[in-house]
Amino acid sequence: MRLSADRRMAAPRLAHRLPVWTALAELFLDTAPDEASLDRIAETLHRAGLDAASARAVLRTELAPVFYTNLLSPAGAWTAWSEAEVGRLMQAHRARSRLARAVAAWQARAARPLYEDQWPAIAARLAALAASPPLR
Repeated sequence: MRLSADRRMAAPRLAHRLPVWTALAELFLDTAPDEASLDRIAETLHRAGLDAASARAVLRTELAPVFYTNLLSPAGAWTAWSEAEVGRLMQAHRARSRLARAVAAWQARAARPLYEDQWPAIAARLAALAASPPLR
């Protein structure tokens, strides 16, 4: 099956998004992220040039429809996904029909309290990183 232009992701954009997706995917694990994980997630988002609003949009619209089911599973993943696995899962989701993607997005919205509980801590770290002077 050939993907339409709206579902294909160009290699440069995929390469830029993959670290962001991988970092945010940690919010869908069956374990609460520790302080070091929250720092790492915020630093990854900051390096990618995302502010809190943009990063939250990526979390909600790109990641949640793919990973929210892990939080609903009694035996969900406890260890972080590799970049290769995240990339494969994201591309597989993008290859699904528009209806299937819309249903997954709708279901993911209902699960927001499960994956956004750490968002205030990440947003605060992002704000602090944005306010700090760049390293030389």
